[in-house]
Amino acid sequence: MGKKLLKLAGGVIGLTLLAAGAFALFIALDWPVKRPVPAPSLKVEATPERLARGKLLVSVRCVFCHYDQKTGTLSGHRMLDAPKEFGPIYSHNITRHPQKGLGRYTDGELAVLLRTGVRRDGVFTGPFMQSPFLADEDLYSIIAFLRSDDPSVAAKDVDDRNWEPTFLAKLLMHVAFKPLPMPSAQIAMPDPKDPIAVGRYIVHGIGDCFVCHSADFKTLNALEPEKSGGYFGGGNGTLDASGNLVRTANLTMDEETGIGKWSEAEFVRAVRTGIRSDGRALRFPMLPYSELSETEVKAAFAYLKTVPIIKNPVERGFDRYPESTAAASPGEQLYNKYACYSCHGKTGVGVCDLRQASQRYDTDEKLGAFLHDPSKFVAGTKMPTWEGVIAEAEFPLLIAYVRSLEKTAAR
Repeated sequence: MGKKLLKLAGGVIGLTLLAAGAFALFIALDWPVKRPVPAPSLKVEATPERLARGKLLVSVRCVFCHYDQKTGTLSGHRMLDAPKEFGPIYSHNITRHPQKGLGRYTDGELAVLLRTGVRRDGVFTGPFMQSPFLADEDLYSIIAFLRSDDPSVAAKDVDDRNWEPTFLAKLLMHVAFKPLPMPSAQIAMPDPKDPIAVGRYIVHGIGDCFVCHSADFKTLNALEPEKSGGYFGGGNGTLDASGNLVRTANLTMDEETGIGKWSEAEFVRAVRTGIRSDGRALRFPMLPYSELSETEVKAAFAYLKTVPIIKNPVERGFDRYPESTAAASPGEQLYNKYACYSCHGKTGVGVCDLRQASQRYDTDEKLGAFLHDPSKFVAGTKMPTWEGVIAEAEFPLLIAYVRSLEKTAAR
C-alpha cells in the first residue's frame, strides 16, 4: 500500500512538473501577446480648441515616454525608468510617419490603442498607453494633435525598437497585465464648478498620479484606482535616469509622513515648477507639470484631501547623493548636491543631453539665464526653476561643470 501511495504521489508530482514546464514553454514562446482588435468608426475634427488642448495633454501624457532628443520629436526612446526586471523597454514612434508611426492608424484604431493598449495589428503593448478615464473630448483632442503639423509629431523615419522582455515580463503580460475594455458609455468632462471632481479627473484621467504614488505597480487597480494597494500612500519603487531607486512620496494628508502640513500654494509650486516646500527639487521620474493651470492643480490638492490618510514613512533619500571623489570639482559636487544626475545621468546623458548645451546656449550668460528660469526659454519645459534654489555664487561653478561634460564627450 505504501509503495502504491509513493508511486501515486510521484506520478502527481511528475504531472505537475510537466504541466508547469509546458506552461512556462507556452509563456516563453507566445510572444508578442495578441488580442482581438475592436474597430470603432471614428473621425475626429481638428478644431483650434482641440489642437490647443491636445498639445497640452500630449505634453503631460506622452512627451515623457515618447520624446527622443536625437530627433526632437515623439519618435520614441529607451525607457530609462523601466524596471530592470522587465528587460529593455522602448517607447514607440508616434509621429505622423505613414508606415512607421501613427500615420498608418485610423482615428478609430488610434482611439482603441489609447484606451486599451492594443495596437491595430492586435499586439498588446502592456499597461503603458491606457487611458480608461480620459474624457472623450480630451481623447479627441489628443488624436487631433497627433495628426497636426506640429514639429513634435512631424513624420520621422524611425523604426520601432522592440521590447526585449524577460520571462517575468512575459509571464505578467499573460496573467497580470490585461488590455482594458473600450468604454461602454460616453465619458464626459468633469463639472468645472466641482473642484473635487476636477481634481479626481486630474489625478486619474490626465496625470495618472495614482500609478506611481500608490504602494506598488503590481497592486494597482487600473479600472478602480481607489482600490489600488496603498492608494496615494507612496513608497512605490521607481528609477531615476542613473538607475538609482527613488521611492515615491506619500501624497495623503498624514502630517508626519505625507503632505498634511503642506499649504495649497506649496503643492501648486511643487507640481508646476518642480520645487518642493522644503526648497528641494523634485527628482526624476517625477517632473514639473507647468502645463496644468493653478486651478487644475488646486483641484488635485482638494481631491487629495478626500483620500484616506495613510501613515507611511517613505525613505526619500534626498540627503544621499552620489559621493564625489577627492578630485571632483566644485561644480561636480553641486551637480550631485542638486540631484542633476537624477534627470541627466552621471555623465550628462539622460532626459536631455547636457553635452549639447552650447548648441543652444553658446555663452555662460545664456546658459545661466536658462538655468535660473527655463520656462522663459522653453514652453512646457520639464526643467525645474532653479532661481532661489541654487545660490547665485554656485551657478558659475555648475555651468563650468556642464561645459566640462561637453569637452569630455568630444575627446
